[in-house]
Amino acid sequence: MQGMFNDHTEAAIADDLKISPHTVHTYSERLYRKLGVTGRVRLALRVMEEYIVLTSEPETSLPPLCANFAAGRCPIRSN
Repeated sequence: MQGMFNDHTEAAIADDLKISPHTVHTYSERLYRKLGVTGRVRLALRVMEEYIVLTSEPETSLPPLCANFAAGRCPIRSN
């Protein structure tokens, strides 16, 4: 996911992870299918949505997506 967020090619992601580009492609396709999305942009948006939900949980150890979350100055607020 990090490589996709950084707009790296499958070949560059594969090189960074020391795996084959085919493996990166297969994993990407599986992610798209499991999350019901088509393409990198929709995948990134879906991951961000899920992260926002997870970080709004009371006992989460994940840092908020927005650094101003505690002050209530984020564009997206959870209910």
